[in-house]
Amino acid sequence: MRNQVYPEYLAGNLTDTDLIDIAAYIDSFQGGAPAPGRLTVPSAANFGNQSVGTTGPTSSLTITKTGGSAVSVATVVSSNPAEFRLVSNSCSGTIASTCQLGVAFRPANAGARSGTITISSSGVGSPQPISLSGTGTATAPPSPSATVAVLEYFHAGFGHYFITAIEDEIAKLDAGTFAGWARTGRSFKVYPTAGAGTSGVCRFFSTAFAPKSSHFYTPSQIECASVNSNANWLFEAEVFHVVPVTQAGSCPGGMLPVYRLYNNGMSGAPNHRYTTDFGLREEMLAQGWIPEGFGANAVIMCAPL
Repeated sequence: MRNQVYPEYLAGNLTDTDLIDIAAYIDSFQGGAPAPGRLTVPSAANFGNQSVGTTGPTSSLTITKTGGSAVSVATVVSSNPAEFRLVSNSCSGTIASTCQLGVAFRPANAGARSGTITISSSGVGSPQPISLSGTGTATAPPSPSATVAVLEYFHAGFGHYFITAIEDEIAKLDAGTFAGWARTGRSFKVYPTAGAGTSGVCRFFSTAFAPKSSHFYTPSQIECASVNSNANWLFEAEVFHVVPVTQAGSCPGGMLPVYRLYNNGMSGAPNHRYTTDFGLREEMLAQGWIPEGFGANAVIMCAPL
């Protein structure tokens, strides 16, 4: 007597992956087209604790194709790329067996952080989400005793501002070696070397609008990489260190917000001004300059008092 298999038993006791494997097995005897495959993805990934504004080690998430035919991946998208950045992806195109996603956690604020990576494919059950989580931890700012001053200069002929904390450069500017530049009397403090909770500030130089030249500063690793890929800008160095601002535009206690303003090309060439003076920021905005940074007041970095 033949054993009878009840459909309701199969539906209640087999997973989708089991059913796909059974369908593929049956098709192998019937000569039919292979059943569609499926991607097995982690349901969640936790990145633990990470200091705000710093990037943790890259975690590898393994994606496995199970059952049926090969699966074609259309997109892999992070809902929060600023904090959960997709740094590597071998899951593009057709997946016959396994592939990996590399994700790095860089919390913008303290507390619980979250995001989702969504994989869209030709496989059964697409799109498939992976829940991401981690905790941003506040880091005490470095000792304020080890600071240097960033001095601001202005070139009346160019209509450009320039800042530097490099002693040799300051000496040459004051001596007139670099003609046309004069101190504005404004300054703010920074850290000359890296410390716990600090970010290096990239400096770029451009002569694309000669005879005028321009410098650009950013503490953002993402922005630094983006500008570095622009042939019009030359990366010079990480010239000093600051404490990173949060996504909300706030600075830790004992820190001053630094505002970055862009001249919108009004001088015929790009130029940025950096200041801790909110009143000066308002004056520049009234002149048509554009704020760049985080939060309602567009703060770009945090400087020690």
